[in-house]
Amino acid sequence: MAQNYPNPFRETTYFSYKLKENTTISLMVYDIYGRHITTLIDRQQKSPGKYVETFVANNYKIHPGVYWFVLTNGKSVQKRKMLLIE
Repeated sequence: MAQNYPNPFRETTYFSYKLKENTTISLMVYDIYGRHITTLIDRQQKSPGKYVETFVANNYKIHPGVYWFVLTNGKSVQKRKMLLIE
C-alpha cells in the first residue's frame, strides 16, 4: 500500500494499493487516539490489480489533525499516517 495522496490534505485524499492475488481486504480510518472513524472496505473480496479508494473528510465531520488508515488482508496489516489540515 502506498502513502495516501495528497498528504497533508484539506478535504479529499486517495488510498492506492496493488493486489497480487485474490484477497479479502478491509480498509479503515482511525483518529490519533485509535478511535474508529469509518470502514471504507469491509472484508471485501478483490481480484489482482491496482485500486484507488477516495476518502472525503467532510463526510465524517472530522477536525484537522493526524489520522491513520489501515489496510488488512488476513495475512498482514499495513498502517500509514495522514494529516488533515484546514
